[in-house]
Amino acid sequence: MDKKMGIKFKEIRKNKDFSQEFTAEGILTQSAYSKFELGKNEISFSSYIKLLEKLEMSHEEFMYIQNDYNYNPHEKLLLDFFNLHYNDPKQLNIIIKASKKVLKDEENEIIFDIVAICEALIILNETNNIELAREKVVVVWHRLAERHYWYLSEIKIINTILFLFPSATAKEMSKKAILNLKRYGSFNDANKLIVSLKLNSSLLLIKEQEYAEALGVIEQVLELAKQHSMYKPLAVAYIRKGICLSWLTKSGEKKEIETGTLMLELLEDYTLRDGLLGESQRYSKLHQ
Repeated sequence: MDKKMGIKFKEIRKNKDFSQEFTAEGILTQSAYSKFELGKNEISFSSYIKLLEKLEMSHEEFMYIQNDYNYNPHEKLLLDFFNLHYNDPKQLNIIIKASKKVLKDEENEIIFDIVAICEALIILNETNNIELAREKVVVVWHRLAERHYWYLSEIKIINTILFLFPSATAKEMSKKAILNLKRYGSFNDANKLIVSLKLNSSLLLIKEQEYAEALGVIEQVLELAKQHSMYKPLAVAYIRKGICLSWLTKSGEKKEIETGTLMLELLEDYTLRDGLLGESQRYSKLHQ
């Protein structure tokens, strides 16, 4: 563990008006803790985690502060990639450039995957050839498919490539991902991923004209999104519910689409709103 971390611990401890005795109690001797704060010795990871608990701080927050209130290049890259809503070639090229810069300093499978996925999305944007785009990422799927367990980083990657595969394969990928996420229980990031996977699966089913099954998945998303106050996924689910209802000859399709649209306008996410209205125009019976 980096000895410089102790210096940051000292700064945070003093800002909280905690004594060395209180912070170290039950974890380290005061002498060992004092040397850690001075950058003179290292501590075990288990002690580090316990000290963070004493400081009432998560590992993620501490590392953000340690990096001068910034994400490090690796973390920022992952955030930028996983927060992409639509395939903007300009943004994708920025992520490719940042990925290659990170890869100069470290070998990392996830970053290699991100480069391949971004290249695939650019191909899809420029050619609308899904089979050509799939060729770029099939190696990613083959590598991950061999693993019995997936963790959050692998599941996030799977979630970004679902739509590039045939419906049967995508269903298999999504089912395995959600099964692995169940191990995480109430872990917040896992809940977000389950909602995202189900939303992506719903669009695949809509494209395959399997509207009844898609509606069932969307109803699950609506329940989860309300439970965890996920407003943007909730808006997406309302619009896709309207698309399904339009084909299933059930009432309320316009109301559902209008509800989702209004939510995104209140959230001032006009890019997502416009993308979903375009989706509605492509797939809703109202516009056929």
